Amino acid sequence: MNRRAWVASILLFLAIAGTGAGLAASKRASLKAEEEAAASQPEPVESVTAAMAHERAYRRTTTSIGTVRALRSITLRNEVPGTVRRATLTPGQVVDAGTLLVALDVSVE
Repeated sequence: MNRRAWVASILLFLAIAGTGAGLAASKRASLKAEEEAAASQPEPVESVTAAMAHERAYRRTTTSIGTVRALRSITLRNEVPGTVRRATLTPGQVVDAGTLLVALDVSVE
């Protein structure tokens, strides 16, 4: 490297270091001013509210409106187009493998 490149590198480093030092000093002065402003402010007062406890009758049950979804469920879909003739399943019913759930109308075929 020639002498001119060394001088340019050193000047660039000094410029970056000077800028960083200036920013750090500015930040320190800003924080000190904020601390002094905070010290002159009075301590904030917390508001406290109180309420009297009253005895109530305890109800073991209550009513609500909502939707309940099963953890395990199935969705039935036709593999072939057709009209459902009979549905033999009941919501919430537990079924075994091979149980007839839905019968299609086969009179057209």
